[in-house]
Amino acid sequence: MTVFDLPIEALRAVAVHVANEKEDRYWLRGVYLKLDPHTSVAFGCNGTTGAAVSLPSFMDITKPIEMILPAYAIPMTGAISWLQLEVIEEIKPGVYKIEVRSAKNQPFTLETIDAVYPNWPRLFQGANAKPRGSGNSDLIPFDPEKLAKFAKSAKMLGYNRNPGQHLRISRRDTTALITIASRSDFIGICEAMELKDPETVSIPFWAMA
Repeated sequence: MTVFDLPIEALRAVAVHVANEKEDRYWLRGVYLKLDPHTSVAFGCNGTTGAAVSLPSFMDITKPIEMILPAYAIPMTGAISWLQLEVIEEIKPGVYKIEVRSAKNQPFTLETIDAVYPNWPRLFQGANAKPRGSGNSDLIPFDPEKLAKFAKSAKMLGYNRNPGQHLRISRRDTTALITIASRSDFIGICEAMELKDPETVSIPFWAMA
């Protein structure tokens, strides 16, 4: 049995991007976790936006453990710092029975459905589409609701809304990459958007809902 203590703010920051229960694809309704002796990560995606956050490395495990933690297992409110996962057993390769507990929640046991997470670019609607032309190179058509999700992720990671803190949006072909100021442990991804000149823009948190 192996126990992992995961920072709740990192899990919440990616969980805000997962899909609701109406989504048929189970991997979009949970947070993908890769727990590794060297580099661990949490990733959440709803098919059009997503975010990844670095997690602590776990030097006491001999091989990486991958799982999809259902979003309902992550408490989105409450004054807790860590979520503890205990791997009870590996039912079959890549499928684990785990127990989840936090400081204020009764422990409960669940079985992950599958640890396989598809290649993320394939999940994005319009990922291969051509950028929509507007005739204005300074215009960035960007869904405010999606932008607000990234602002919410930033807030969960300890960033407040003030003129000195911002999201940076960079165009990579038809995919947009979103980072929080100079923070290196977070990266967001979004479906195709128009961003011609300049290639990278910064948007202060106070400008977002």
